[in-house]
Amino acid sequence: SPPLDSSGFLIGNLAMSRCLNVLALATLAQAIDFRPPALPLFTTDPFMQTWIRGDNSTSDVVTHWDGQKKELMAIARVDGEPYRLLGACAQTGRPVGASGSYQQGVDCSGDDLAVCGGGGCAMPDSATHVSCEGMCNTTLGCTGYVWTAKGCDPMSKAHNVCWLKGNECTIRSQSTCRNYRYLGTPGPSTTCPPTALQLRVSAGPTRTVFELNVADKVFVNMTFLSTMFADDYVRLSRPVYYLTYSVASADGQAHAVSVYTDASAEHTVNDPMTEQVQWSTWTAAGLHGVKIGSEAQNVLGLKGDRVNINWGYLYMAATGTADVWAGSLKQSRATFASAGLAPPDPDTRQPRLASDDLPGISTVVVLGRVLKPVEHVTILAYDDIASVYYFGSQYKGFWTQSYATIADAMAAAITEYPVMRTRSIAHDVALLSNLTAAGGEKYAAVSGLAYRQTLAATKLVWNHDRSKMWNFLKEISTNGDMQTMDVIFPGSPMLLYTNPNLLKLLLIPVLAYANNETYISFTDPYSPHQLGTYPIANDTTARQEPMPLENSGNMILMLLALIQLDPKHDTDFLLPDYYHMVQMWADEMILKLPFPANQICTDDFTGPLANNSNLGAKGIVALQAFSEICRFIPPSVGTNCDMYSKTAEAYAQVWMKYAAAGDHYKIAYGWNSSSWSIKYNLVWQKLLKLDGPFPYDDVVTKAEVPFYLKQANAFGIPMDLRHTYVKTDWLSWAAVMGNDPSSFGLVMDYIFKFANETPTRVPLTDLYDTVTGAASRGGFIARPVMGGIFAKMLTV
Repeated sequence: SPPLDSSGFLIGNLAMSRCLNVLALATLAQAIDFRPPALPLFTTDPFMQTWIRGDNSTSDVVTHWDGQKKELMAIARVDGEPYRLLGACAQTGRPVGASGSYQQGVDCSGDDLAVCGGGGCAMPDSATHVSCEGMCNTTLGCTGYVWTAKGCDPMSKAHNVCWLKGNECTIRSQSTCRNYRYLGTPGPSTTCPPTALQLRVSAGPTRTVFELNVADKVFVNMTFLSTMFADDYVRLSRPVYYLTYSVASADGQAHAVSVYTDASAEHTVNDPMTEQVQWSTWTAAGLHGVKIGSEAQNVLGLKGDRVNINWGYLYMAATGTADVWAGSLKQSRATFASAGLAPPDPDTRQPRLASDDLPGISTVVVLGRVLKPVEHVTILAYDDIASVYYFGSQYKGFWTQSYATIADAMAAAITEYPVMRTRSIAHDVALLSNLTAAGGEKYAAVSGLAYRQTLAATKLVWNHDRSKMWNFLKEISTNGDMQTMDVIFPGSPMLLYTNPNLLKLLLIPVLAYANNETYISFTDPYSPHQLGTYPIANDTTARQEPMPLENSGNMILMLLALIQLDPKHDTDFLLPDYYHMVQMWADEMILKLPFPANQICTDDFTGPLANNSNLGAKGIVALQAFSEICRFIPPSVGTNCDMYSKTAEAYAQVWMKYAAAGDHYKIAYGWNSSSWSIKYNLVWQKLLKLDGPFPYDDVVTKAEVPFYLKQANAFGIPMDLRHTYVKTDWLSWAAVMGNDPSSFGLVMDYIFKFANETPTRVPLTDLYDTVTGAASRGGFIARPVMGGIFAKMLTV
């Protein structure tokens, strides 16, 4: 192979190498073709997430995980001609209410634009039909919209919904919920240069690299790098992101090259149609840059699921002689496209609505005449001022313990860039190599995305009340709960494999809440379900979702895993405060088993189910797990440990009797023998290396797993006989349940096929239809539960 220089470029005869893709991706080459359903750009915490919902860097407008537009655009100017490297061109020029006819109560059918995964777009609770119209105004091809307010009908049960239409609708019916407005032809678009040709894209655990050919003149590596290293708390929590352009001649000739980068005000508001923003330039820590943020700065003033941050500031800085500018993106893009410069005059019309001549921040760098490889780094950062609220206290990001200001963090990031780039490459190569060795190339491809998605749902903070680091998690896309036990649990294998302490730091705030260390009196005899709605932890006992077996079982199984994986089997974090509380939860489980009452489990979207055999299996295995925790506890504290294991073994015999159905086990006691479900909870007996309580080989390896394989559809095995959908995390656990590589490979092939072929272009969903491969129920996207796919790694 030709040698590589420090930027990752192939060195040699560039003209001859052109057809061989001169520009090599500076990361582990994927040995298989993999088309992620969405491409992650900067994905670092629940609020700072940017995605491309398509195959190419220019195939769509950059959005948040929820589909809300968060524009990023990059343009290269080569020999005086502009070419778009990143982002699609949103239309502008049609003011809200300026045209069209508004027909209240009218529903219609027509061409739904493929926005938010196609069909209706879920909108924030604060959104109105004006917000929907604003979305239409900035979406190419939109000529009208249908608006449905939250709670009006089944399609908008949980959210306001906006349908964007590509032509005039045909009137279908009158509805008190849905309102139709035909807007007609939109106004002119912003400056929209032709696109560079994408040769290849690689989305890995810490970086996404686009390999681009610009007019057969230059090759560009555009790399989005976030320091998402699970074992480095400072860099993991530091909200600074690298966007790197590496440029080299494609034809052996020198070319004049300059690069433009921008980020819109949309990153700093929840609703661009109603919130004002302001901006400024800054100089600090040897850097010069621009920042933008909401005028109101209501810190931690919003909570919810499809809610975007509207406090704090987005920063941008560039090295060297780069120009920085803030204001109208339409103006800055047009000026760069025509002259290769930033606008000469400042945009002083501020504060103004984020939707009013969309403002943003931008940089321009002149690279000069490029023949040999050159590199330029632009850095972005988001200072959220305060990250979470926990029962009376606001906690800042953990990074603030290392850096006095965000400018200091950015300056350190610039200084460290060469090291961080090398570390990112080495990290991704090592992780993907380990994943490939354990489960094959398809497994590694999906798991690499899941690593990033899982960490991006968490936030490391500094608890100044206790002088300790804590970790918090958002239940993304399925109601926004904070520290949801049945979301932490399925995502836990990734954390257990990469850094168990990150999981412990998620559980300690829950244990402290349950132990009444806050102003709330928690009175349930079982583990809490959640702490609040992200980023606000303030829920009472009465607000808990009632999942007694689910919540306590999850907590106990994860606690044992943490103790087992600790080199010293440390239990100090449970003593003296928490062990007896956990024991109370185990005692309560004894009372509720072996016949689970009519209750919901983590799969609450399927409804309550009495004598749920899968839920019963979780509780029974958790009792066995608690007996092991008890044995790790000093004898003066942990007593009568055998009672829990003997009870679990007795309950397992009851389970096998009542759930038996010949060659498999029923979905629930009392159902007929043709019923079935994936008993994914049984995998934890294997993961925790427990000798019981079930005869694992007889129940799982010889019975359940072979039966599952017979139920498969084109894209996988349904969760049970009642539906054709499956949870991706549970299916990945089904793959691990067997003891032979062939069953793992067969099931994992289904998961890869779904991720690679699904028509639903959203961040990895964990609920999809096994017949069509499409996402189910309109949500379940970007969730940290995808960390469950790492269960395989806990068996090697």
